[in-house]
Amino acid sequence: MSNYQSLRAALEEIVSCKLFVEDMLFIALGLKPVLLLSPNHRVSDIQVHRVADFLREQAVRCVSLDGFTTCVMNVDLVSAKLYALESVSDLSKVHGLVCPRVVDVRRGLRSPQLLNSDDRFALFQSVKAHVKSLLTGEDVDVDPSVACVTGGWLLDYPSLYYPSDDGNCLSEVPLRLYRCYTTTTGRTETIICSFSTPSDASSTEDEDEALMEEYWKQFRYRVAKKNLQTIFSKQHHTRSDVCLSHVAL
Repeated sequence: MSNYQSLRAALEEIVSCKLFVEDMLFIALGLKPVLLLSPNHRVSDIQVHRVADFLREQAVRCVSLDGFTTCVMNVDLVSAKLYALESVSDLSKVHGLVCPRVVDVRRGLRSPQLLNSDDRFALFQSVKAHVKSLLTGEDVDVDPSVACVTGGWLLDYPSLYYPSDDGNCLSEVPLRLYRCYTTTTGRTETIICSFSTPSDASSTEDEDEALMEEYWKQFRYRVAKKNLQTIFSKQHHTRSDVCLSHVAL
């Protein structure tokens, strides 16, 4: 039995929810940095902490992102992401997935727009401090708007939203919704992540597709690093145009 199969079997002994097992495998194997769970997530807090304790040897930890959202993270992967971010010389500019574009969606705006360079620099300084506190286990107060950006960054989103504490301006705004999938050997495809970006404010379709290529290059590098190419053999993403009356971040 391979390490992947034995790990899956052990997790299925702890928790019955198949989707949660898939998500935790991505974290434990170092394919995704974090899993974020809202207060009404599909498994109990007791099960989440049992799984995190079982995976402690895989550098998996369970912390609070913002006092409400549970963050199950691969410490090694998050540390590597933070190191890459700290290596960026100019945080006011976009640097691919390491320091992604940020769309300003604060509630008072008429429409979404790219965050200006000064605000962007200050924001990523706050994101770095927030991530460091998560890694050290330090209990700090974090602005909800910063926590939203930190969460998207930890999830490897190529495009991040910066909302107000009391909402955003995404209501009825045309969005491009991306869903990323991988197929494991002998199993159906599993969603890795999904994210959206405004259709008319932040980028063109070609720019988005270039970012998706970078996203897949990073994912496949992680798969190859763990010698899991035969298990996670195929990946693809879909894009759909949506317009929602309410967007929760």
